[in-house]
Amino acid sequence: MDDRQVSKVGSKALLKRMNRMRVLNTVRERAHIGRAEVADITGISRASVTYLVGELVKDGWLIEYDKGETTQAGGRPPILLQFNPDAMYAVVVMIGSERTTVAVGDGNAHMRYRETQPSVLGRSADEVVDVVVDMIGRALDTSGVDRQRVGGVAIGVPGLVDAHNSIVHYSARLPVMRDIDLGSMIATRVGLPVMVENETRLIGWGELKFGSGRGYSPLVCVSVTLGIGSCIILEDRMLSGSSYSAGQFGHMTIDEHGPLCECGNRGCWEALASSAAVLQRARGLDAAWAAEPTIPAILDAVKNGDRQAGKLMHETAVHLGIGLANIINIVNPSIIVLHGKMFEAGDAFLQTIRQTVSSRALKLPALNTRLIVSELGEQAGLAGGVTLVMRSVLESPLEQRANPFYV
Repeated sequence: MDDRQVSKVGSKALLKRMNRMRVLNTVRERAHIGRAEVADITGISRASVTYLVGELVKDGWLIEYDKGETTQAGGRPPILLQFNPDAMYAVVVMIGSERTTVAVGDGNAHMRYRETQPSVLGRSADEVVDVVVDMIGRALDTSGVDRQRVGGVAIGVPGLVDAHNSIVHYSARLPVMRDIDLGSMIATRVGLPVMVENETRLIGWGELKFGSGRGYSPLVCVSVTLGIGSCIILEDRMLSGSSYSAGQFGHMTIDEHGPLCECGNRGCWEALASSAAVLQRARGLDAAWAAEPTIPAILDAVKNGDRQAGKLMHETAVHLGIGLANIINIVNPSIIVLHGKMFEAGDAFLQTIRQTVSSRALKLPALNTRLIVSELGEQAGLAGGVTLVMRSVLESPLEQRANPFYV
C-alpha cells in the first residue's frame, strides 16, 4: 500500500470517527431524538446515521428506548435515542480554599459517590498530591463503578491554570501550587488521564451544560467565596487568553485607594466584595456576631434585622454591582450566573446588586443580560468536571482545537 492509499484509508477512518462523534454528541446534547432528526442536524446521510447509531447502540453509548409520535405523513413513529449515562464516568476533585471534595459522576452528572475533606491549606505540594490521590483511590474503590468506564479525572484549583498542559502556575489561596505539573503528578499514580482547570471554569462548564446557562452565549460565571473567580464561555468554548487569565475579573480595580489585595494591588474587586473582604470588615464592628464572624452568621443577623449587618451587606452588594456592571460593559454577555453563599442574603441584597448594575452599566447591554443566582450550587463544579472529561473523550479530532486562547 503506497502513501496515497494509506492517506486515503486514514482519511476515511478519521471521517468515520468524526461522524461517529457528531452523531453521539448530537444525541447527548438533545436527548430524545430520532435517527432522521440526527441526520438533519448533522448533515450526515440517513444511511450513515443508521449505521453509526447501530454501532453506538452495540457499544453501549446510546440507548433505544421508546417510539416517538407518528409522522405527519402517517409513517411509522421513529424509535427515539438517548445517551447512556452509564457508558462513561468521571472522577472530579475540587481543591478549594475552604474544603476538598471528590465525586464520581455519570455522563449526566449524577454523582454516584461524594466525599468532602477539610481544606489542604498549609500543606506542601507533595502532601496535597497525596491527599488527592488517596481521595481518588477511595472514590474508585467505594463508588462501585467499572474502572474501565472511567474516562478520566478532572481537578479544579483556584488560581492561574494552564488547562492545555494541566499545570498550576499560581494560586493565592494555595501558594504551594506554583508552576506545579499537577496533572502529570496525579496521572502517574492513579493510572487515568487527568485534566486540571481553574475551579470557577469548572463551575462555568457545569452551568453551561447542566444548569441555568444552557443555550446562552456569551456566558459569564462569577463565584464569590474567600476570593472572586470568574470565567467567560463563548460559543461553547472557554476563553483562556494568552496567559490563562482571561475572564478573571476578581482582580480588576474597583477603588484605586481601596484595601490591599493578596495580589499586591489595591482596591481589587476581590478585596472589596469577596467573603474574605466581608469578614475582614465585620471584625471591626461592635456586635456579638462580629467577634468571630462567618458568612452564615452575618446572613442570619441580616434576616434578624441587625442594622450593622444590613449596612455591611448593602455596601458589599454595591461593590458586587459595580464589578458586574464593568463585566457587562466589557463582555456584553447574555447571562451572568452568580455562585456563592453570599447570594443567599435575601431579596434586598440582590435588588441592590441589580439597581447598581442598572445605574452603572450601559443601558442596552444591561437590559439584555440575565443576572441569576445558580440553582446548582456546589454541584456546578462537579458537573463541570464531568463535562470536561466527556469533552476530552467525545469531541471529534477537528473540534479539539489547538487554539491557545480557548479550551
